[in-house]
Amino acid sequence: MNPLDSLAVVSRTDRSGMLRLIEQMPLQFCRGFEEGRSLPVRLPRPPQEIAFVGMGGSAISGDLVKALLTRESRVPFAVHRTYGIPGYIGPKTLVIGSSYSGDTEETLSAYAQARKRKAMLCVVTSGGRLSRLARKEGVPWAKIPTGLPPRAALGYLAAAPLGILNRLKLSSIDQRQMTAAAGVLGRNIKSWLPQVPASRNLAKRLARLVRGRLCVVYGADGGWEAVVARWRGQLAENSKALASAHLFPEMNHNEVSGWEFPPKLLKRCAVIFLKDRSYHPRVLKRMEITQRIIRESGARVIPVEVAGPRPLGRMLSMIALGDHLSVYLGVLHRVDPTPVERVADLKHQLRRSR
Repeated sequence: MNPLDSLAVVSRTDRSGMLRLIEQMPLQFCRGFEEGRSLPVRLPRPPQEIAFVGMGGSAISGDLVKALLTRESRVPFAVHRTYGIPGYIGPKTLVIGSSYSGDTEETLSAYAQARKRKAMLCVVTSGGRLSRLARKEGVPWAKIPTGLPPRAALGYLAAAPLGILNRLKLSSIDQRQMTAAAGVLGRNIKSWLPQVPASRNLAKRLARLVRGRLCVVYGADGGWEAVVARWRGQLAENSKALASAHLFPEMNHNEVSGWEFPPKLLKRCAVIFLKDRSYHPRVLKRMEITQRIIRESGARVIPVEVAGPRPLGRMLSMIALGDHLSVYLGVLHRVDPTPVERVADLKHQLRRSR
């Protein structure tokens, strides 16, 4: 029997309930958007650029916002993952500080410098020091629920900034579009739940196909880079498995040459191509050719698509598919997907080094 078709095995391994949290994703996107849209943000001037500062799950939410605005925004949007801020940030920049805990030291550093440079500010957090600074300094604060692993709060962390930007007329994604996309997401999630057998469950089948292999994830630049990054990150955190990722068409100009050596390792790779009909036709053709090249190396090639009438719903669904795959792979590895002990240990050692 496939262990993933045993509800007892899945629940016993996923002790902290990551799968239950993933099921909440459609509701999170709707509620997060409402929270951001209702925030009384009034800017003294139209921003010339938007800078999103955050780390980990919070930064991935910034990547998703950037991806969704890639084709429509006339204002440059950048995501920064480090201490401090780039030199361009100043009074004409809108800085969105995002930290689920509110205590992420890199984000607090960036927030302090943006404040010093008189940038326009708003924050997305569940509390912590960032929320206290926002209250004290009169900075608009989109409050999201506490008690979640940051990576399981993606809906809140991504949708709240989208709501803020819609209120400011910097994004055309509105509540109706978000609700429709959440509906598509919810319908797709139902087909990946633990009670759905592997014969009809794409997430479970993918977990079996990549088990014991180095997973490489490819997708397209120009909008889907956040999805690719999310898959890589979730495989690391939930599955405790190292994964690699790159984007088309750039990988055709360098990485494709690397599919020659070392031959024994290449034969132990599982290469997932995240595909969508919204990609540029030449990108789809490049993927088709590249799949053939990589198959010749002996690697396992797995093209993946999801259903949905609009790109937004398909994008969110592809994220959820990767989330489910990562949990099921964690179950096959016999590890509880939720705890991230090495991240916690690293943070503990950093605190001791201050």
